[in-house]
Amino acid sequence: MLLCNDIHYYTVLQKVKTNKDIIEFHNLVIELLQDNGAIQDILWANDQHDAVECWVKNEKGTFMFMLFPYDWGVVECH
Repeated sequence: MLLCNDIHYYTVLQKVKTNKDIIEFHNLVIELLQDNGAIQDILWANDQHDAVECWVKNEKGTFMFMLFPYDWGVVECH
């Protein structure tokens, strides 16, 4: 999930399965962030490296978007 609670931005992204998907995933996240402003910084949010802080600046201020696994929040129906 890519989340910025301050601006009520919540996007659930599909789980990555292949190396090709990883590149597309990275490009998509960059595009989503740029849609919200100019990227200021991207860094690990913790020592476990399971979440990423993405700082974006726009005309309303600077905001932190958190990118993290959200498997438990998505239920697949078949």
